[in-house]
Amino acid sequence: MQAPYYDPRTNLRYSNAEVFKLVRSLPSEYVQRYLALRNAAVVLK
Repeated sequence: MQAPYYDPRTNLRYSNAEVFKLVRSLPSEYVQRYLALRNAAVVLK
């Protein structure tokens, strides 16, 4: 099942508010590494 929402800051998808809080609590270096693994060309500011 694909998550219906995405965080515009990180481009990560999420399914509810609880997961959104988790996504926002992740250090940006973790998010950047995850996006690199997915070959997503996103650079966080």
